[in-house]
Amino acid sequence: MVDFQLGTMLFQIAAFLAFVFFFLIAGYFGHQQLEAFETD
Repeated sequence: MVDFQLGTMLFQIAAFLAFVFFFLIAGYFGHQQLEAFETD
């Protein structure tokens, strides 16, 4: 049971990191596009 709980915890951490990483990448590219559209 300990191994199962540890695996579940690691999976939740990995999913959370992937979730945050996805938003960082999406926000970064979104910011790049906004700068590209600004013809100032």
